[in-house]
Amino acid sequence: MSSEKKIMRFVTGGTLIGSLIGYFLALPYVTVCGLVCLAISGVGMMVSERD
Repeated sequence: MSSEKKIMRFVTGGTLIGSLIGYFLALPYVTVCGLVCLAISGVGMMVSERD
């Protein structure tokens, strides 16, 4: 029983750490995509205002 609990704890801990690492790795890409979208929309607004 104790070994099974240890394995379960290890699996859940590894999953949590893995998801955290994945989240922090994905965060910069999400931020960059958001900034690019903001820049594109800002340029589009500037161009539309010029006309």
